[in-house]
Amino acid sequence: MKLLLVTIFYLCLSALGQEDGDYPVVTTKSGRIRGKILKLTNGKEVAAFLGVFFAEPPVGELRFKAPVPKAPWDDIYNATSFGPLCAQSKNRSHWDIVSESSGKKILRRLGLWDYMQGEDCLNLNIYVPAEALPDKSVGSKPLSVMFFIHGGSYKTNGGRFYPGEWLASAGQVIVITVNYRLGVLGFLSTEDATARGNYGLLDQILALKWVKDNIAAFGGNSSDVTIFGNSAGGACVGLHLVSPMSRGLFSKAIAQSGSPIGEWAVQRRPRMYVERLAKKLKCPDGNDSETILNCLRKIDPEQIIDKSEDAKTLEDSLMLQFAPVADGEFLVKHPTTMLQQEGSLSPVPVMVGVTRDELEDCLLLAYQDKDPSSIPFTKDLLRKYLLHLVRKDFMSGIAADVLLHAVYTEYVYRHGTTSHHKKRRQQQHKMSNGTIPYYENNSSVLPDIRTLGKIISDIDLKAPSIKLVNLLTLHPSVSVYMYEFDYASSDDVIANKYVGAKNTWVGSYHESELYYIFGFPHMNLSNALRLPEDREVSNIMIQLWTDFAKHGNPTPRGTTEENAVKNFTWRPYTEEEDCFATLGLQPFVSRSYEAERMTFWNHFVPLFTEYPILVSSNLTKAAPLESCNFTYLFSFAGWFFAIVFLVLLLQVCSCGMFKNFSVIGKLPIPV
Repeated sequence: MKLLLVTIFYLCLSALGQEDGDYPVVTTKSGRIRGKILKLTNGKEVAAFLGVFFAEPPVGELRFKAPVPKAPWDDIYNATSFGPLCAQSKNRSHWDIVSESSGKKILRRLGLWDYMQGEDCLNLNIYVPAEALPDKSVGSKPLSVMFFIHGGSYKTNGGRFYPGEWLASAGQVIVITVNYRLGVLGFLSTEDATARGNYGLLDQILALKWVKDNIAAFGGNSSDVTIFGNSAGGACVGLHLVSPMSRGLFSKAIAQSGSPIGEWAVQRRPRMYVERLAKKLKCPDGNDSETILNCLRKIDPEQIIDKSEDAKTLEDSLMLQFAPVADGEFLVKHPTTMLQQEGSLSPVPVMVGVTRDELEDCLLLAYQDKDPSSIPFTKDLLRKYLLHLVRKDFMSGIAADVLLHAVYTEYVYRHGTTSHHKKRRQQQHKMSNGTIPYYENNSSVLPDIRTLGKIISDIDLKAPSIKLVNLLTLHPSVSVYMYEFDYASSDDVIANKYVGAKNTWVGSYHESELYYIFGFPHMNLSNALRLPEDREVSNIMIQLWTDFAKHGNPTPRGTTEENAVKNFTWRPYTEEEDCFATLGLQPFVSRSYEAERMTFWNHFVPLFTEYPILVSSNLTKAAPLESCNFTYLFSFAGWFFAIVFLVLLLQVCSCGMFKNFSVIGKLPIPV
């Protein structure tokens, strides 16, 4: 009887088709798709088409291969609920909006074991303003499309955690979120034709092709697609910029807190990790790629994932074992090389940015029961992390010691101790007018565990992002916009959950800007982002992002949209004028983002990693004084003057080069 009622229900829906306002149906080249109407807190409606598969299940012989397009279907595809996540470790958790028994929505951290997942996961979610559907908007202009690529270290997360309904409605765009293969299943590479790797990126390309072929059926403009992503998703955006396989699939790009030229973004030794994994899973010994792949294809994916994430060393924990690779096809060469080659870049407008505090919040996972100011920052602690975050394969023992001292000097002895630095910080805080003050005990002044968070943020995210925008300016066909997100709400449950009280220093943490872009403050959550200031910042971020998606400029003039960002013009980042926008309650423009620290990592540190110091082993042996061996004397003198030269160079790079910037470069530019 129950089965009969369910059958009748779906037959009725099929008969209603597009006539049922709560379950709109669109006809695509793949087949008919039924969605559902979401009613927003402001009374507006958005049509959501959830869990739409764009590829065949990548299982069996299709595991570790490029995705195969989904075959067309005859019946109406029911896209009223999310599809499964891509297979990933269930030992993690993620913040998600869920409904309480009272009907109120709450932002809660849930274990990934609560979600359906598997290899058959290549689906996307489409959010369309209801009034823009073709059957309701005859003759209207097609909408711009925003295609979001989630982050998660290439090994966790999913599109469903980023609800696109508010962004779609408020910005009058179509929002798409996507799943792609993760971790070992998405990025294993044998460094040969047997398994080239980059399957997760190829999944994204196939999804973009599906959008290009079908988005017109939803009222979208197939020639006006903006790709945007955060963290590893931001790195993916950067990789699509230089990939010949992605050309023509998007018209703008936004890389948020993720750069394709960070050390973590591209795996340089993929074969080593494949062989390690094969050994852990007791695959036959040998170096034959086919033998290894045949073995891995027969093993349960959950077992493969568990063994692939069985990190035994700090290096394995900090660096990503399974990540994009230069495979000669999707990524012809390392992205740094390609960004320097003329004609290697998709000629589209690009936005690149970071948050003010980035990865400092991640340290709370390890020290959440302690006051961060009570945890001393020492050279031993720095050494533990530092050499796993730079190209240590180029580091000799002495060079490592010199680099360690240089970093410690830059972040403890020098940075933030001058009156200029303090004045600049106070001025930036005053103009950003954030709800949470920038902590007075600045980590660059009082060395505690937060200093390590600042260093890791600079190495992994900020310096690579600055290097990326500088390389992008070499291409005349590309306009570039740079930002720092500088707002933190006192009603941020994520930050408060970490410390068990109102956050005092977590600040604008990694990925925090996404909650404002996706409109969380407008969703009437019962436990988070309920302040009027939160909603105002959300309005600002949505306008900037959607204006960029529509016009290639986040603050266009002469457009018909009501401008939520008053008295603000976001200037592009160029070789002549390296402008960046500080985004908060009142955005403003400055010059030369963190010039001293960025120069330190992008120009000074490469002296160690790219031009290693070679020291004779004889220096470690004491020569008899009476021999007066001038060879040792000259070797020692050469080494001594090399250190002196490097120290002087550091001072020049950090001080002299930016003397003018120190006076005017950090001050807001009149707009």
